[in-house]
Amino acid sequence: MYEVNEKDVFQLRFYPEVENELAIISTHLRNMRGDHKAEIVISFLKDHCIRTDWFKENADVITLITSRFLATEHIEALFKGGRNNPVFTGEFERCISSSVS
Repeated sequence: MYEVNEKDVFQLRFYPEVENELAIISTHLRNMRGDHKAEIVISFLKDHCIRTDWFKENADVITLITSRFLATEHIEALFKGGRNNPVFTGEFERCISSSVS
């Protein structure tokens, strides 16, 4: 869905579908308790894994993110497309962190 070249830099304005998905995720997470919201979102949508030590304090967040209730197709596709560009992926992760924190 997304092809990221090795010299591309992440700019959210070029990915309106991703921006919409992040806004919806952020709205749902806003009032949830949890210390690792951003890390959970990034870890699950990037690699489909979550650290076990996050489960105790973040159960509601994990349930929401892993339930597939929220649309995440574009976020996941952008992670997949950017796998070979660590600078792009790092900026994308920082954007997610600031959106859901």
